[in-house]
Amino acid sequence: AWVILNVSGPPVLTSGGDQGITPWEYIRSQPEIILHYFRLAIWPSGLTLDYWWPVSSVGRAVPFAIGLGVIALSSLWLLIKRNPVGYLGAWVFVILAPTSSGASPLNLAFEHRMYLPLAAFAALFACGGYLLIRRYAQRLAAAHNQTTEQAKGDETQERGSNGDSSESPREPMDPAHATASLGRIALIIVVVILSMLTLYRNLDYTSEYRIWADTVAKRPQNHRAHTNLGIALHHMNKLEDAAQSYRNALAIDPLFEEALSNLGAALIGMKRPGEAVPYFETALRVTNDPRKRASIFNNLGSALFDLDRQGAALTCFYESLFLQPQNPGAHSNIAFVYRNQGRLSEALEHAELALEQNPDYTNAHATKGLVLAEMKRYSDAEYHLRRAAGGNPNLWEVFRALGKTLIELGNTREAEAALLEALRIQPGDEESLELLEQLQQGNAQ
Repeated sequence: AWVILNVSGPPVLTSGGDQGITPWEYIRSQPEIILHYFRLAIWPSGLTLDYWWPVSSVGRAVPFAIGLGVIALSSLWLLIKRNPVGYLGAWVFVILAPTSSGASPLNLAFEHRMYLPLAAFAALFACGGYLLIRRYAQRLAAAHNQTTEQAKGDETQERGSNGDSSESPREPMDPAHATASLGRIALIIVVVILSMLTLYRNLDYTSEYRIWADTVAKRPQNHRAHTNLGIALHHMNKLEDAAQSYRNALAIDPLFEEALSNLGAALIGMKRPGEAVPYFETALRVTNDPRKRASIFNNLGSALFDLDRQGAALTCFYESLFLQPQNPGAHSNIAFVYRNQGRLSEALEHAELALEQNPDYTNAHATKGLVLAEMKRYSDAEYHLRRAAGGNPNLWEVFRALGKTLIELGNTREAEAALLEALRIQPGDEESLELLEQLQQGNAQ
């Protein structure tokens, strides 16, 4: 009857907490990261959703710090000289300064830090590109006009010797017109290239699986990315693949709580509760967050119940409820265990508490309906069994109980349909077969 026991989930994408770094580690890693941002601003290839950037050693940080220092001092010198480029440099460094100071060292690198500074790069490229194009157009026009004048002189001399007085068709080139023409060509090229890069990157955002697969490919040592890829696969019900991603995360960080608890949940989904228990127990040792512990205790209880350790499972469910009183999953699981032990009044009480907290909770409707049916309160049971069957069409035990309840209420036509559905889901269920046979024999008579 494990089919209606609740496992907390599905898992949600994890931020994975901070990197556990000191302010000094944060500060010395920033020069390399900021220069990486600058490179992305120039050519946006290799964009990554979650870097989990490794801390730079002092030796590695020195050359990047020198390079960044040269850029910063150059910007300051240009600012003092009131050069427009100096203002753009100041814009970049002033905006990046608060998140580069080490005041809140959570994660070393996130691309959204460059959203505002990117405006300075856009202005620099637009204005710089225009100036370069104008200078080239002026030189091109000057060369063209010089050639034109020279050709005119030669043609005039030739026509004079031949007695021809017609004018030369050659016209001088206007530098402003040349600048505009070249600017349009350059703009089209830039827009096409950047649009292609944008469309290509947007493909990664079409699903959570694609974005985290891309992140793992670019940052294979990022345990948080492996965990989120596992969660994406978990949502797709690819539990074997999800479990492997969680294991990949744990190979990098064996005490990463999200990977531990999610791997346990995946193993329960694969009906391997004995393997799940150690992961839940380790997860409980490494986290103090009450909400996370409540979820882990609930899942550990589900695994223990599947191992026929009902007393230990009940203890876990009550611990989950203590940590998180608004917990319909724990109430529903307690009700399920009590029903399995024949303690129907206590089971009914907890099923009702679960529905008070979440009136649409399918598992609680299932347990309450099953309990009411066993208490022979068939009219009340019918409503909750129908709610459960509508919420999860794979609960064969609910369809069997609904069929039996409808037989007691005299609704044989719908009872037969419910029993057939139970057998479709669980073909070998002897009780459903027996009830269906009795029902068909009664209809034949």
